[in-house]
Amino acid sequence: LQRAESRRRLDAGETAEASQDLQQAVNAYQAAIVLDRCHAQAWASLGGLALGAGHITAALEALQVATELEPRHHMALTHLGEAYEFLGRPGDARGAYGDALEVIPGFPKALDGLMRLDATP
Repeated sequence: LQRAESRRRLDAGETAEASQDLQQAVNAYQAAIVLDRCHAQAWASLGGLALGAGHITAALEALQVATELEPRHHMALTHLGEAYEFLGRPGDARGAYGDALEVIPGFPKALDGLMRLDATP
């Protein structure tokens, strides 16, 4: 029952995010996590929003939980790479992007991240 309600909260968060109601999306993702601490997608979505808002430490924490729960979550891995890039950790970023590409070969956002790293002197 809690897992189903957690999924409903995740769906509500995705709807809010699509409507650019980012605070409502954050609230919904957090509610989903309270109901099911092992909901990798909710952690990944929360981390992606935090990353987009420039809250890199919060993003990193949420994305690390997401990838611990679901090591093959390609979007969480890609966002994790972006967070590492922002923190000036190119080796970790490269590893995260590489992991995402192992899950989905040719995934554009992960490829873009690697190209950014390769272009950096």
